[in-house]
Amino acid sequence: MDAIILLVAVVIVAFMFGAIIGSFLNVVALRGLSGESIVLPPSKCPKCGNKLMPWHNIPILSYLFLRGKCAFCKEHISIQYPIVEFIAGLFAVGVLFKYQFNLAGLFAFTILCILLVMSVTDIKEKVIITTHAWVLIAVGLVFHS
Repeated sequence: MDAIILLVAVVIVAFMFGAIIGSFLNVVALRGLSGESIVLPPSKCPKCGNKLMPWHNIPILSYLFLRGKCAFCKEHISIQYPIVEFIAGLFAVGVLFKYQFNLAGLFAFTILCILLVMSVTDIKEKVIITTHAWVLIAVGLVFHS
């Protein structure tokens, strides 16, 4: 019974880690398209531009609690945000089961995340950002050597 509880806890932590990374991947995908920095400015509503509070940025949960609307202007927020976070969470759990905690798992998760960002930009704007492709190539080369 203790082993099952530990396994469930590890899966939950891995999923949460992946969802947090997924939240950042949304920033990378969307700001990569607009040419903005992925570091500054802090997260803001895409409609009204108000700076989001930390509790507005909890992956998946904030979207559900806010019912998919901005806390300030009440405009609809794209379902893309929780979907990307959820997929990244699933990636983290899948990689954990396949590779456990090792370097190969880190590389696999990194590659999956880069591919997810590339997929988002491709689906959203029909564009693959060259920098993302170069990063994917570099990660592949480092892992292969």
